[in-house]
Amino acid sequence: MAIYARRLQNRTARDLMTRRVAYVMVETPVRGVAALMLVRAVSALPVLDESGCLIGIVSEDDLVRRHHDVAGTRRSW
Repeated sequence: MAIYARRLQNRTARDLMTRRVAYVMVETPVRGVAALMLVRAVSALPVLDESGCLIGIVSEDDLVRRHHDVAGTRRSW
């Protein structure tokens, strides 16, 4: 871990970022979000509204986390 930290020591966000950002729209179905993450090999995607403004981020954790209702049963996507 220390070797990796030293390699990143003098780097900036610019050195790590990608210029061709994959994103999803607020109305993108969950299956589409998951498919794009797989194709682009990313663990999170920015979410844009209808006007193209960033409104959030959806991550792998959001996709795999189990949502339970009050009765404790899982809800389907």
